Amino acid sequence: MFSVILGTYCLAGQYWIDPEIVRAKAQQIGLANPISYLLGAIYFTFINSLVEEYIWRWFVYQKCEVLVSGNKAVYLAALCFTLHHTIALTAYSRSWLIVAFGSIGVFAAGAVWSWCYLRYRSLWACYISHLLADLAIALIGWDLLFEGALFAGALVHELPI
Repeated sequence: MFSVILGTYCLAGQYWIDPEIVRAKAQQIGLANPISYLLGAIYFTFINSLVEEYIWRWFVYQKCEVLVSGNKAVYLAALCFTLHHTIALTAYSRSWLIVAFGSIGVFAAGAVWSWCYLRYRSLWACYISHLLADLAIALIGWDLLFEGALFAGALVHELPI
C-alpha cells in the first residue's frame, strides 16, 4: 500500500493535486506549520488507523458477515469504508479525479484489509498495512504543504530543531 500510494503520487498525483488548495485546507484546520503537521500526522498514522481498523474491520466487517457470506462481506465492508472516505475526499478536494481515483484506492485497501481480517481474524495485519498507507499519505501531505521538501531530500532542513 505504501509503495502504491507513493508511486501513484510521484507518477500522477503531484500533477493532479493543487498544493495551494491543500495549504488552504491545512491552514483552516491548524496544520499549516511543520510541528503541528507532524503531530497531526503522528496521530492519524498511529492512532486513527488503529481506531479505523477496530471500527471498519472488527465491528463493521463482522456486522456485514451477519448479512452476507465471507467474501461478499469483504466487498460490502470495503464499500462502506469507501463511502466514508469518499465523503472526506470530496470535502477536502475540488477535483473529481482525485475523489474518483482516491475512492478506487480506498476500496481496494478496504477489501484487502477486510480479506485479511476474514483470513486471520486479527487486526494486526490490517493495522500495520493501514499504518503504512497513512504514513505514505502523511509524507505526501508534507511534500504538498512544504513545497516538495520531502522528495527533494530537505526534510531535516524544514524542521525547527
